[in-house]
Amino acid sequence: MPIAYCTLERYLPYAQSLKEKRMVLRKAQDRLRARSSFSIAEIAYQDLWQRAKLAAVTVGPDNAVLQREPR
Repeated sequence: MPIAYCTLERYLPYAQSLKEKRMVLRKAQDRLRARSSFSIAEIAYQDLWQRAKLAAVTVGPDNAVLQREPR
């Protein structure tokens, strides 16, 4: 069973608190989940206001199914 894995690193220059950062990330995660079947989590920089690293993962029965996944 193949796995597709991607990391996204974001700089959030206007975030003034962790609460604002989490709000921006939650919107981005919701948009990605709505467009595809990825599981998404924040994997680094949880204590920094203006920096985030997200990981997106999905599995499929074969490579052809994963290649058709929306980007």
